[in-house]
Amino acid sequence: MKNSEGTGFTLVEVLISIVILAIFLFGLLYAISTSLVYSTKNVLRNEATKLADELIETKVCLSGNGTTYTTTIDRQIRNSRVIYYVNCTISDFYNKVKKIDLKITWTYKGKTYTYETSTLQEQP
Repeated sequence: MKNSEGTGFTLVEVLISIVILAIFLFGLLYAISTSLVYSTKNVLRNEATKLADELIETKVCLSGNGTTYTTTIDRQIRNSRVIYYVNCTISDFYNKVKKIDLKITWTYKGKTYTYETSTLQEQP
């Protein structure tokens, strides 16, 4: 639209364009924040998987007393401290073979997540 002089935009046109731009930018901001949350959840889950692999390969669980081994492990992930709670249960499977059940839990944004895995290891 043209004003009385014939050039430029009216105030209504400017306000409508600002509202449309604001809606677009808020939608983009929401998409970015949602993407960051899901990415962080995946990084934390991958770290728990890596931690489980490390514990199984180094046979830390088998060095514990009895059939249960419990510990906490701190990790620095994306400039924040994450505490993983490890619970390892060992049971006899067959002759010299032990079954190891590993449960790793952590908290992110007030919600508790869990990663569980099991493996068999032969004792020498």
